[in-house]
Amino acid sequence: MTKFDDSWSYPPDHPIPEEKAKELIAGDLGRVHLETLRDSMAPLCWSDPQRANALHSGTLTFAQTPSRVIGVTAAHVLLQYFRDREQTGELLRVMNAFISPRVIDVSEEMDLAAIEVTAELMANLGVARAPISLNPRHRPQEGRGIILAGYPARSREETRAGVGFGMFTAIGVARRVTDKQITWVPDRERHLSIHGLDELPQNSDLGGISGGPLLAWYEKGLLAYCTLSGIVVEANTLTECVVAVRADAIRDDGGIRRL
Repeated sequence: MTKFDDSWSYPPDHPIPEEKAKELIAGDLGRVHLETLRDSMAPLCWSDPQRANALHSGTLTFAQTPSRVIGVTAAHVLLQYFRDREQTGELLRVMNAFISPRVIDVSEEMDLAAIEVTAELMANLGVARAPISLNPRHRPQEGRGIILAGYPARSREETRAGVGFGMFTAIGVARRVTDKQITWVPDRERHLSIHGLDELPQNSDLGGISGGPLLAWYEKGLLAYCTLSGIVVEANTLTECVVAVRADAIRDDGGIRRL
């Protein structure tokens, strides 16, 4: 297993040479994976009862397990909505749809929550979305490629016409992988400006990306592919560390495994 530290370099035993890998990411492969990421998630928002005309927000990932389609977000996002709903009584907005979420399972320990996803919800989003495959047999590795995304609150635009959401996306390598978590930190020395992804300004506020998907890349010979490997639960502005809980904590029925 390739470990990540300050002396990290491209794995010499990798089946795809480094220059070829950069070419693939800068080309159609990277574009397709970015589109896959975008199409597997939607923004969440609801009114903040403590502040007039203000919103709370997060991200919902659509996941396809072997048995059903579910929506996954961070537990702290969903639980905050339920606390606020006690005062506002309002529905949860998912893109352009409004729902009263039906919970499959919530784990504060894992900071994961799963809700039911209906055909009606998918039809009312206003844009096409495609759940991403969840395959727990694939285990993410330190120092190997990942791609993650979400909807930061700072990129949200509120107008009389409605609310617009800007998407954050990052391509990099997994810094640490444990039985529970995957972490990522910007590596500005090796940043590649591809597909319109600008370098992330230092100490950016990424609050709102909790619930977003993290995909890990895997290789089989010269075949490169990705699958859902984590759900973002934290983005620390000071340390710039993004933390995701491993997606293999999610069972086929949408239940959450506890450690």
